[in-house]
Amino acid sequence: MTTPRKVTQSDVARAAKVSQGVVSCVLSGRSSDTLSVGDETRRRVLAVANELGYRVRSSVRREDSAAASRKQVLLVTPAPHRGASSAVKDSAVSVSYRSFMEHSVTEIGAHLSEHGVGLSIHQLTSEKGLMQWLTESDVCAVIWHTSVGDGSLLGWVAARYPLVVVNQAGQSTQLLDGVSINQALNVRLPMDHLWESGHRKIAYFGQVPGNLVFEERLSAYRGFVCAKNIHNYEEFQAIPDEQLRPAAEKVQMILDTWESLGEGAPTAIVLGDVFALLLLGAAQARGIRIPEDLSVVGIDNVDACDYVSPRLTSVAQCFPALCESVVERLMRRIQNPDSPTQFVAIAPYLVERDSVRKFSQSEVEAIIDN
Repeated sequence: MTTPRKVTQSDVARAAKVSQGVVSCVLSGRSSDTLSVGDETRRRVLAVANELGYRVRSSVRREDSAAASRKQVLLVTPAPHRGASSAVKDSAVSVSYRSFMEHSVTEIGAHLSEHGVGLSIHQLTSEKGLMQWLTESDVCAVIWHTSVGDGSLLGWVAARYPLVVVNQAGQSTQLLDGVSINQALNVRLPMDHLWESGHRKIAYFGQVPGNLVFEERLSAYRGFVCAKNIHNYEEFQAIPDEQLRPAAEKVQMILDTWESLGEGAPTAIVLGDVFALLLLGAAQARGIRIPEDLSVVGIDNVDACDYVSPRLTSVAQCFPALCESVVERLMRRIQNPDSPTQFVAIAPYLVERDSVRKFSQSEVEAIIDN
């Protein structure tokens, strides 16, 4: 008689239709410290685990526990008050950020499970806390999915674990394995689309001083307007983009700037979805027609882009390809710790909808003359 196969967290995750990271949080009782798991999701995970016969061993020998934990990869994410989620009181930023992280956790967890590896999640509240957590644990590798902060902490982790850094533009391939969305293309794709649609006055908003992702995007914008010999609308780059300033307030400043430029105002603007979606409603309230008066292209292609009016043209991020590459690179690093480091840039793609006006040749000539 064959022994029944032990039910794993991966089995529970598949049956409950959630990520393994969510299952890990619920079954370990640490959900409040990691992911924000809703009551309905928590009840569903517990019900499925009970139905499948999943059992948590409350007392195991130390060596057995250590052996099991070596099948776990630690995903380090930002704390709620840091990085992209620092403006937690700003619902638009919060929703966008949660969507981004949920995509990442789900995809990474699914790819790791194909290798028989589980996923644990640690929100980086303090450097000391992470170092203590890792010292007392025995994970097999680390995925770094938060802002780098103090390079010494990242170096400390890299010296002890196979490590892949996610979405950190500009990482040196001589030091770390990294996988990122091609941030320059996040700007060049919409700029090319607007140019082909006849736009010759194009603005860009989105800069966080010291943030390499936003610096790379801004550099791509400046390179484009220089190559095309068109105006660089620095007025929009001068608008404060502090993380704690509400997105709605920034949108009002963008529209104030646009109106102040009169006939010299740009016919199009490129900015993140968080701002672009708010801008559509704020512009309508001012009597600014989208796209007749101002075309708008977002970055990130969140779900809401399809449900606003006009539907928002936006640059989509290839999360499946990004996460697959992260896990592939990590597995290679685990199997061959001395292999050369590598930085992989994943290309985004443009999703065309209704928020961009297409100009005729005569209209283009009139824009240039003005």
